[in-house]
Amino acid sequence: MKTIFLLSVFLMSFINLNAQTNPDIEGDTMLCPDTEGTAYVTNPVFDSYQWYFKYWFLQDEFVPIEGATGSTFTYDWFTYDQALLKVIATIDAQPYESDTLQIDSYAWLPIFTMYELVDGVTFDPETETFILDEGAVFPVSINNPPYDTLIQWYRDGDSIDGATNATYNIRDAGTYWATAAPSFCPASISTTLPMVVTMAVDVPLIDPANANIYPNPATDELNIELPDNTSFKELMILDLAGRIIVQSPIAAGLTKVKVQELNGGIYLLKLKGDLVENTGRFIKK
Repeated sequence: MKTIFLLSVFLMSFINLNAQTNPDIEGDTMLCPDTEGTAYVTNPVFDSYQWYFKYWFLQDEFVPIEGATGSTFTYDWFTYDQALLKVIATIDAQPYESDTLQIDSYAWLPIFTMYELVDGVTFDPETETFILDEGAVFPVSINNPPYDTLIQWYRDGDSIDGATNATYNIRDAGTYWATAAPSFCPASISTTLPMVVTMAVDVPLIDPANANIYPNPATDELNIELPDNTSFKELMILDLAGRIIVQSPIAAGLTKVKVQELNGGIYLLKLKGDLVENTGRFIKK
């Protein structure tokens, strides 16, 4: 009887040993930028675990991951993108090796703005400014796909109510851009380059006999040189909506005005005295 019992125990142990399978692993194989994924053993019946990784495009050997000794392992996109993961688990000090899990990440084109110059819209390559005639409508779009989620258009730093489609019709002067994300990575919001739009104006340059304005177009600094007998006492820089951007006193001789903070486009320059006033224009690159 004792012999039969011992034989039964031996047979059960033999069957269990031979029935033991290697660890199977599953997990997040596609990651969005700056996110994390988790791999796990689907049959966690082992005594210990050690996770390993290597980059699939290199001939290096797998190396153990420090601290990754559980049945699950959470990994970050920055370190483990394009990596192979595996785990070696043990039962009674006997090692069993899993299959591999290849980690990859989504990749897509940068966001950009698309447009056609329709009637009433021209482009000034010198200032990289779009110029709209009165009443013109300028349709602009972002590349969709992949940017089909959380779309928002902005004008002069403020979100435009209701402008949440891939295409937006510009009708007014301003600096425009859009933000959006692909639906497969909705947290990865990107921003287009800004587009500077001005309205066409018919304002002549200020008569050089009254004031010498240079350089025009200006980049960092606008020089205003007035003759000794000038009657002008104040200068103002206005945008095309009539908002005063710069206002300061002015006198005969050379006055330098910093314009590097202005957005690119066309601006009005107004010179005023007690009984005189003269308005011209200049271009900010």
